[in-house]
Parts: sequence; C-alpha cells; structure tokens
Amino acid sequence: MDCEVDTSATGAVSWHPEKGITYSITFPGRPPQMLRRYYRPPHFSGGAGSLVEKQTSPRWIGETADELPIQLFGLDEVVESHTSAAGFRTEIRGSAGSASAEFTRDCPLGFYDQTLPRPRSFFLGFKSFHWPCSEEISFPHGNGTMQTSRRSMSLSTSPDVKIYEASSLMKFPDGAWVTNNDAENDAALTSYPSRSTSGFVSFLVGRRANFFWRDSFLAGSILRRLYNGSERVMLRTLRDALPPLPLFYSSEPNLAQTVTEHLPSLFATYCGINEKIDLPFILGPLWSASDGLITDLLALACVSLERLAEEWTHYNQNPNGQAKGGFWSRTQSGKVRFALEKALDAVAADAELAPAQIDIIKKRINSQLGQPANADKLISVFTDRGMELTSFEMDCVKQRNVSLHGRQTMVDCGDVTQIDAEIKRYDTIRMMIIKALLSLLQYHGPYLNYAARLPQKDFPIQRLPSHAFENVKSA
Repeated sequence: MDCEVDTSATGAVSWHPEKGITYSITFPGRPPQMLRRYYRPPHFSGGAGSLVEKQTSPRWIGETADELPIQLFGLDEVVESHTSAAGFRTEIRGSAGSASAEFTRDCPLGFYDQTLPRPRSFFLGFKSFHWPCSEEISFPHGNGTMQTSRRSMSLSTSPDVKIYEASSLMKFPDGAWVTNNDAENDAALTSYPSRSTSGFVSFLVGRRANFFWRDSFLAGSILRRLYNGSERVMLRTLRDALPPLPLFYSSEPNLAQTVTEHLPSLFATYCGINEKIDLPFILGPLWSASDGLITDLLALACVSLERLAEEWTHYNQNPNGQAKGGFWSRTQSGKVRFALEKALDAVAADAELAPAQIDIIKKRINSQLGQPANADKLISVFTDRGMELTSFEMDCVKQRNVSLHGRQTMVDCGDVTQIDAEIKRYDTIRMMIIKALLSLLQYHGPYLNYAARLPQKDFPIQRLPSHAFENVKSA
C-alpha cells in the first residue's frame, strides 16, 4: 500500500489450518535500491512480547489470476535478494494475520455451491451420521459440470442458522460450514458467527471451534472471503476432541437422527441461557485440556468446576443478590452478625485483643459467616437440580484442593495404574460438568458418558433422569 505498482511482480498466497496464511512476492529485475519504490518495511509499534492493534489497512494489494482483488494484512516478513545470470530478483516472504480475496463461482478455491449463498464460516472437527436435509445440486467444475448432493442440518429458523457438511473437495477431515441469513453486510461479517453460535458449535465439537474463514456473497456470483491467519489447529488434535452428543457413534449410527431432532430446541435454550451463564467460559479449561499434559488434566477440570459453581451462584440468585433457598434471610444474617460483633467488643479487652486482631475478626464475621464451605459450593448446582453424586464423584471433587494447591495427585508418571486413575478422575469431573450443563439446557436426549469404564468398544449412551429437569423453571 501507498507505493508504486509493479505490474511485473508475481506472488503466491497459501492457507493451511496448521500454518495459517503464508505468502511470497517476487520482484524480477529489481535490486534492493530499486525496491524502495514498491516496498516499505513494516512499522512495529511494540517490542518483543507486546500486543498490537489488528491492522485495518492492507499491507499488500494485488489481483488474482481472475483479475479480482486480494489484500494481505501482514504480521511478519523477510526480504531476500538474489543475483543470477538473468539479473537481480528480490523476494519477500511472510505470514499474514488475515487476508481478503474474491473468487468467481467457478473458481475451485471458492467452494461457492457447498451452501446456499448466505454469510458463512468454515471450521473443522464436526461429523454426523445423519443430516436431515439432503438436496441434489449441480455447479460448474473445471471444464464441465459436477452433480452431487448437499447435506445440512438446521439449528434455527429465525434467524435461519444451518450447519452444512463440507464435501470431499475440501480435502480436510470433518469440515463443516455454519450459515446465517442475518449477517447481510461486511460489518456483521467481521464478527460472524455470533458468540452464541460459535459457542454452541464448540459445545457440539467438544473443543473450541476454529473458524478459519468467513465468506460473503456479492453480486455477479462473486464470493468474498476473509481468511483468519491467527486461527490454527494441529490436525492430529481433532482426534482428541470429546463431543458430548453421539452424532457420530459407530455402534449405533441411528442415534444421530435422535440428536439432530433435539438440536433446534437445544440451540434455542443455549442462546437464552448463554446470556446469563457463560458456557464457553466454563468449558474453556476442558477444551484446552486435550492439548496439555496428563498431569494438568485434573487441575483444568477443577478450574472448570470452579467456574461452573461461580456462574451457578450468580445465576441462582434472587434480585436482592441472595441465593434462592439460601442459608438464611438478610434479617437473620444482620441480627446474628450484630450480636457477634457486640459480644466481640465485650471480650476484646479481657482477651487482650489488638485493634488489628479485632478488625480481622469482624471482617470474617461480615464476609464469611453463613457462607457455604467451598466443597458445598462446588456441588451446589448438582444438589439444587436433584442430581445425586456418587461417592467416587464426591472423592474427585475433594481432590480439588490437592490439585489447585500445587500438590500432585499422580506421583509416578510411569505407572499405568496411576495414569489410568488420574484420567478417570478427570473424565469423572468432566462428565459431572457436562451433565449439569445438559440439565440446564433442558436436553432430554442421549449423551456419551466418557467417565464409564466398560469392556465394550464404545462409551455407553445415557440420558439424564427426569428429576434433573424439575427445577429448570424455578431456577
């Protein structure tokens, strides 16, 4: 940008889910001293380790082979000069934070017809045995026409939110699109998908979903794509995701139909409750656990459990800030605290208490008196919803103090028995959290129990008991 145009320069831009956006630009016959007309070194406003604002102006502008615009928002680049018998040649290679490109309908990079022409985002890691909607389509491909089917499932009709299966042309495992007919302009597209939609898709995938690019459809069968270079994922880690619902269950593939029938109501409840309880915030430590060490699993699960307890405490409060069905009323609390402070003042001199000691005791009276023990707080969402915990689940909750206070729960990392016990503790707390959230989301369908240890190949399928939904309206 802001330099002369060099029509002889050529370049290549590549995207990959593991590497992000990379590019190389070649200036033939341009020695370094001439490059100043066409190139300016990037300006870095911060030092090592600092954050900088996302660029709003492109660093490079050009045209594709179809004479459509392409823009690169660079993060890092290097300049290399080469001399040969043909003369000077300067090459610039770098990585981009984002890139904008436009494609014609028949361009094989656009995947134009894989969805209806609505704003959409592409992500990996989603698969299902059942797609309720299947339609036959045909579109230009190469020098001919391709005929195939397009499969999708609906999450909502108003707005119209759908998940489409990515075809084999994408060359990536378990790819999918999310479309929404609400985002009809570029301003809305920059933050698409919505917070609720991205959180719900992550919930279904069993890990934070990476939305690698966003598409908008322009006039004249032109597609504009915004690639997000900072969204990256190791493809092998997709195998470690633990989706809570059996959309892809090898032993009983028909279960996927049951789950997809529940998805619209589940999505509607999710969007409503996500305004009050931050579900991605609760599940975040669990989503990152699969990329970490076994020694960190329990600690991350306990962080997630702490977040669930805290979010539930705020959600389950009356307008006056007290827990519904709490330990005592504000009047009772005030009278007891007043009596205790009065008794403290009466014995302070005889007990030879220093002013600092008196101050600390009074703070304890006013801040901690009547508060439930932390262990009770951690299981309150389960007891409030009538979900009885097993003795082993209670033992796992008690490990919270051990793990979060820096002590090891798995001493010998070479002992398979200890490794298995640690993973089971993690799986148990993880499933406690999932079941609590399914109860809050009023989900009556099947789910996968990853905490079970059975001889069968697949994890067992279970459903929440009916009493787990009895307090939904009152809560």
